[in-house]
Amino acid sequence: MALETQLKADLLKSALASIDALRAEGAIVHCITNTVAQNFTANVLLACGATPSMTVAPEEVASFSARADAVLINLGTLDEARNEAINLSIDVCTKSEKPFVLDPVMCHVSPSRLAVAMEVLGRGPAIIRANTQEADALRSHKNSDILPKTTFALTGSVDIVRSVGHEIKIENGTHLLSKVTAIGCAQGGLMAALLPKSNSPMIAAIASLIWVGVAGENASALSNGPGSFQAQFVDQLYSVETAELKHKARIS
Repeated sequence: MALETQLKADLLKSALASIDALRAEGAIVHCITNTVAQNFTANVLLACGATPSMTVAPEEVASFSARADAVLINLGTLDEARNEAINLSIDVCTKSEKPFVLDPVMCHVSPSRLAVAMEVLGRGPAIIRANTQEADALRSHKNSDILPKTTFALTGSVDIVRSVGHEIKIENGTHLLSKVTAIGCAQGGLMAALLPKSNSPMIAAIASLIWVGVAGENASALSNGPGSFQAQFVDQLYSVETAELKHKARIS
């Protein structure tokens, strides 16, 4: 069912307000993410107005998580250090009621990875960002009944946000977004950055998907392939105005 015109307008207005707030006020995001994604995620967050940190050292991850406004938990390189860091960081989030985003990267490939993803899911992420295969793996798990309690951002050719009885579709984007390593991982970090600036996790997810989608479309028009697209994409995240996001957002 299509969104009612007023609901669509209200969601878009709130999403754009959260983007403006992030740019004006900033946010600190601690990212426990994979080694491939660290540098690009940091650059995306900086371009969008956020301040990233990346340590996974057990002796300091709690301190960095405590100073952050939100946390990203990305399972990309699920080594021993990151596994320990995930638990320590979520302990901080739980005690301080700090929001975190779960990106269950490749959880459909490895049973042990899926088990970690479900354990983290049980600890109450504000948003799960996943592709279709990852989402199917989570849904098929014996403990999948906890999924409805969390906002779900399903990324693909059409992005879908499911939350509190709503299903929102965002149709912005370009195929080049899937041709550059770590754009999806960075988007999870952007969702985390938007969480403290949004009135709900659903709004944070929608704002991130629109921002990334429109920036991707603009970058695609200016680039000759994945290499130039990557640089143009970061530039477009930094420079695209919310008035343009409002005009180009395809939300239903």
